[in-house]
Amino acid sequence: MAKMDKQRLQAILRDEVRKANGAVGGELSQNRLTALKYYNGEPFGNEVEGRSKVVSTDVRDTVESLMPEFVEIFGGGDKVVEFEPNGQEDVEAAEQATDYVNYLWMRDIDGFGMTHDLIKDALLQKTGYGKIWWDTKEKKKREVLTGLTTMQLTELDTDESVEIIEHEEHRVTDPAMMLNPEIAQMIPDGLLHDVTIIRTDKSGKINAACIPPEEFLRSKGATDLADCRFLCHRYKRTVSDLIEDGYKRDVVEDLVGSDDSSWLEERQARDSEDISWPDSDDAMDPSMREVLVYECYIKVDYNGDGVAEWRNVCAGGPGLEILHNEEVEDHPFVTLSAIRLSHNFDGLSVFDLVSDIQMVKSTIWRQLLDNMYQVNNGRTAISGKVNLDDYLANRVGGAVRVDTEGREALGNHIHPIVTQPILQHGMPLLQFADEVKEKRSGSTAYNQGLDSDSLNKTATGIERILGQAQKRMLLMARVMAETGFKQIFRKILKLVVSHQDKSRMIRLRNDWVPMDPRTWNADMDCTTNVGLGYGSKDQQVMFMRMLLEIQAQIVQFQGSPNGPLVDLEKVHSTLEKLTSAMGIKNTDAHFNPPPKQGGYEMPAPPPNPEAEKAKMQMEVEQAKLQLQAQSEAQKIEAEKQRLLFDAAKADKEMEQDEREALRKFEIERMKLDLDFQIKAQTAQMQAESERANFEATQKDADFNRQMQMIEAQNDPEQGDKILAVEKLRQQLAGEKDIAAQSLEEARMMAEQAVQAVQIAAQQAVQAIAMAAQPKVERKVIEIVPNSIRRNAAGDIVGAETVTRAA
Repeated sequence: MAKMDKQRLQAILRDEVRKANGAVGGELSQNRLTALKYYNGEPFGNEVEGRSKVVSTDVRDTVESLMPEFVEIFGGGDKVVEFEPNGQEDVEAAEQATDYVNYLWMRDIDGFGMTHDLIKDALLQKTGYGKIWWDTKEKKKREVLTGLTTMQLTELDTDESVEIIEHEEHRVTDPAMMLNPEIAQMIPDGLLHDVTIIRTDKSGKINAACIPPEEFLRSKGATDLADCRFLCHRYKRTVSDLIEDGYKRDVVEDLVGSDDSSWLEERQARDSEDISWPDSDDAMDPSMREVLVYECYIKVDYNGDGVAEWRNVCAGGPGLEILHNEEVEDHPFVTLSAIRLSHNFDGLSVFDLVSDIQMVKSTIWRQLLDNMYQVNNGRTAISGKVNLDDYLANRVGGAVRVDTEGREALGNHIHPIVTQPILQHGMPLLQFADEVKEKRSGSTAYNQGLDSDSLNKTATGIERILGQAQKRMLLMARVMAETGFKQIFRKILKLVVSHQDKSRMIRLRNDWVPMDPRTWNADMDCTTNVGLGYGSKDQQVMFMRMLLEIQAQIVQFQGSPNGPLVDLEKVHSTLEKLTSAMGIKNTDAHFNPPPKQGGYEMPAPPPNPEAEKAKMQMEVEQAKLQLQAQSEAQKIEAEKQRLLFDAAKADKEMEQDEREALRKFEIERMKLDLDFQIKAQTAQMQAESERANFEATQKDADFNRQMQMIEAQNDPEQGDKILAVEKLRQQLAGEKDIAAQSLEEARMMAEQAVQAVQIAAQQAVQAIAMAAQPKVERKVIEIVPNSIRRNAAGDIVGAETVTRAA
């Protein structure tokens, strides 16, 4: 197959641009245009004259509430992406690549600005577009050099970056200089040269830019950049810029002209305040006129070998005149989406999620405001007798003339038409719309600190709501990391490996480190750091502190910071995440990184005189402390012996007190027993005496009774008396038996009293033996005899009472 000609390539470009997704008037372009209008809070177009036209800005509020979280995730640390080695030989190179690429991202490239713009485009307009390229520029500088030798002139002439534009030579006229051997050796021909040169400095660096979505074109039907066969960045450049880039002046000037895409509605919506744009083609200076440039990357079989390759084709003007055409290895574009749709190139935007909420809330607001206007300025029904001019002149305190007759009521001529207020119905609807918006977007009033009633809600409930919102935002961050930031850093690595031709010194962690990426592996994989995990910042700080404490305990358990479970590198990694969660980007400003070679035991420093002197003083102080410790120990031992002696003496005195108490108790018991025995014998003797007297009396009575019986036999009257006496005698005999029984009971009670005294004495002895303290023992000895004495005395008195009764 023959090589493709210029006309064929130009026709292919025109067709791809015409059919490209994102072209003017397409569905994607209209969606982005509407999103911009909603973000700016522009009217919907359904407004009614004389009614409220307020517009709710839910799209803008949601985007701006999510921006700080995502920008902090991708811009809060000093390592957005880390490269992973493909083999053991790439370990050191991967660490250097991580440091160098992150350094380039934050220093050479406006990493923060690009991160901000890419994320905002992804949230608002479905997809953020970026471009990464190696920018090579030539700086020319004019210099004048005088007094050069022929050898120096030769070296200057062989330098490719130097162009000699003026040259003058002259001979040395001072004989003294030629007589000097050193000078004569440097100027063997006796000639000196004065030259004017232009030095060209060719330097290259990484450059990146966030592309406005309306400037990016791609082939339809692709699901990602890898499937696209056509990619294009269209933008405007001045004639001066194109000529400076090396294009021919006559060709560039012919490209100036009108183009249908010059008036892009999206660009106009974004730059609505710039009223002069885009009418800049009529600039007074012809060199500042603008040309629409198409920087295309297309897969096409240009060389006719049957295999399509990537080609960078730069075209300009309405007819897409080709200015530049070359084969390239890859395209420079990257894309970033926040909410990914399967099998789709463009994901969803925040506008897609909450645009209907903005319309609904705006409608409810307008209805509420119109209702308030009507309630405060209600309509009134008036009759023909009301002066219309007075009524319409709504002055404060103004009079209204009514042509009434007699006592006719004023209300018959002026009657207000009441409008029912709907505020109590509209506010719950607004609150419901906000809840729906929070569920869709993940942006809640809690994670913004805007809910004034959050203190009245449970901590568990708020934590659950925050957790769900954070999970949604972390998912969006992960999607942006995988679809956008990985591509960006991989392209940066490939570009520096391919184009940086010399080592570069950069400052890392307060040290100057050389970076030479020519030996690195450009295909290393990378991972993104999109956050520390689940929870708020305070929770993340707390979790990292807990992890650090656990690591410290493990190191103490190991007895060494060299593993096997935890080493200093893992501890330093935890410190990095802790400082990042605390908002500190540079961890090395507070903690030194651990050494990478060997163990972590530092070599002993050489001895110095001051250290030896301090050591000797320390030994003397230790000896003094040891003597003081021995003296204190002797004092403690002496005090211990004294305490033991006092304790033995106290034990001996306690034993003496116990023996004395027992002796006293025994004496008291013996006295009590003797006293009881005496009283018992006395009572018994009295009872015997009473019984003997009673028996003698009974004998006398029997003798007298017998004599009376004898006498009664001789005297009948006397017989009746004798019978009465016999009856009395029998009664006395019964009382005698009762008295004897009572006497026996008294004797038994006396025996029981003796037994009770003996039992009480035994209990008292046992109580004394069980007492632990001398004071308690003495109290028991004093109390028990008194109680025994009282009980025994009571029993004896009872026995005596019974005896007397008998």
